[in-house]
Amino acid sequence: MLGKLFKHDMIAVSRLLLPLHVILIAMTVIGHFVLAAGKSLTDSSVHYSQMSGIPYMFYFLFLFFTVCATFIYMLVYFYKSMYGDEGYLTFTLPADTWQILLSKSLTAVLWEVIDLFISMFSLMLLFFTDEMWVSFGELFSKLGYYFYREFGVRLTGVPIILIIAVFLLALLQGILVFYLCFTIGQISNNHRVAAAIGVFFGINILLQIIVTFAITPFFSTVNYNNTYSNIMGFLTYSLIIEACVCTGCWLLTTYLMKHKLNLQ
Repeated sequence: MLGKLFKHDMIAVSRLLLPLHVILIAMTVIGHFVLAAGKSLTDSSVHYSQMSGIPYMFYFLFLFFTVCATFIYMLVYFYKSMYGDEGYLTFTLPADTWQILLSKSLTAVLWEVIDLFISMFSLMLLFFTDEMWVSFGELFSKLGYYFYREFGVRLTGVPIILIIAVFLLALLQGILVFYLCFTIGQISNNHRVAAAIGVFFGINILLQIIVTFAITPFFSTVNYNNTYSNIMGFLTYSLIIEACVCTGCWLLTTYLMKHKLNLQ
């Protein structure tokens, strides 16, 4: 059932987000060839002055809009499908509450990752020349060496896994905090949106306090002579804290959905 829910959520969300990102890629490809053509016809100073006008600004505004729209739409989709007009249909599906929440969480995180990669690739595609792509490939191949030379940490094995895990949990945490706020706000009989906003600020203040106290033991044990130990310790602490926050938000959201839900 979880697979069917995830497929349904991905299709529903992709109807808007997929065309939006296709447009971004198309604009990037066109912009790349325009820049390349302009650079071959004139010197670099005139080239950059030509791109400093409205087309240049419009592209970055659209890129910024795409990034923001992806995150906002994921939240809107969750609220609409859970607590809006589609809420009754969602909760009558032959699926457990945790499966519904997991499906929407995975969909949101996956689209956040897709959006990040497309945005980064678009920026590189817009400005990178063939020579720069070659240089970038060489730099990427030597990135581990440079990082090890500066910080004493090899970007292989456990460090890479921890960095990816911390990044994905950070995305999931941001999503689950909003889901929890929407769910708590839904319990209120009146002013549900205002209640959700108030809960959001309250939860963020509480999380800041908890994280501050939770990370303090790490800084008290910092070994300034061992960079590798410090980085690995920081990543481990971050992973544990984010995992605890995600678990807490998940359990509380699931409990409220099952026992305190109010769709009136």
